[in-house]
Formats: sequence, structure tokens, C-alpha cells
Amino acid sequence: MSRNPFRKEGDAFYVLLVVGAAALAVIAVTAVLGGTVGALLGLVLLCVAIVIVFRWTREAIGSDDE
Repeated sequence: MSRNPFRKEGDAFYVLLVVGAAALAVIAVTAVLGGTVGALLGLVLLCVAIVIVFRWTREAIGSDDE
């Protein structure tokens, strides 16, 4: 059985703020430098977010040995 990594409301709010900041960065870069650069930044930020969430979830769930 897995546990919810968002056990605290503060954790969920932090994730919301980070996602909002990333979205604003992509929008600003797209407006200034163009759609291709904005899309590439969005892709990079998405990859970084996937890695962070994967690590965070594994840490929150713990290993099977426990």
C-alpha cells in the first residue's frame, strides 16, 4: 500500500507555487524569445519536475524493506 506524498497542505501549496512559477517563466520566455525557445524551456522544466517528483515520491513511500 502506498502513502500520499502530499500529507501536508503546505507541501501541496509549495508544489502549486513551483508549478505557477515555472508556467510564468515559460510564458515570459515565449513572449520575449519566441515559441520554440519557450517550448524547449517548458520541456526542460517538465523533465526536471518529473525527476524531482519521482525522487520525492520514492522518499515519501519508503523502501519495501521497511
